[in-house]
Amino acid sequence: MINPLEEIILLISLAGAFITIPVLLILGLTLTIREILFYCNTRTKMAGLVFIALLYLWGLFSYAVMIFVFEQFGESMFSAVIP
Repeated sequence: MINPLEEIILLISLAGAFITIPVLLILGLTLTIREILFYCNTRTKMAGLVFIALLYLWGLFSYAVMIFVFEQFGESMFSAVIP
């Protein structure tokens, strides 16, 4: 059984991770696209930056899948009938 104080600490830490990760991914993607559009002067640099932008997009996609999996897991955990 989880202590109420431990539950509050867990919720706060999870909320911080769930808020911080997508914000950093979106910021990185935005700055990379800005670099591609305004400051890129060689094809090699552009190819590298496009690759980095694709990695940021993959991170956002993975994050969305992780949130969906956590939601399904939570539903299955708390919808069980307790005898």
